[in-house]
Amino acid sequence: MALNVVAPETTSIKELAERVVDHYPTKLSFGEARADDAPPYFTILIVGHLILPGALLLERAAHPPIWVHYSIWMPLTLGLTLTLLPRVKGALVGLQWALRMGGFDDDAENPPSLL
Repeated sequence: MALNVVAPETTSIKELAERVVDHYPTKLSFGEARADDAPPYFTILIVGHLILPGALLLERAAHPPIWVHYSIWMPLTLGLTLTLLPRVKGALVGLQWALRMGGFDDDAENPPSLL
């Protein structure tokens, strides 16, 4: 029994970029939302605080060769970074929306408070 597998159409990066929409079904515009350098900064801060103690504890407890450190900590660092970066960016854009900052200010006269 043969399986009919259809290869997906190849798309270029330009075609993928054109698919990104500026408005979602809620009619909320994310075009003005800018997180700039904050998401990578916070991601580096979080990942560094998770990876460094583990590497130091492993070195102190077992004294493994450097290749063991590389094989453990480099993939773990890459995986954590790629996992956390979009979530941190989403959290920062959500915070901007909650505080009506950076283009989300529908009612500029009555800004929301954190309390």
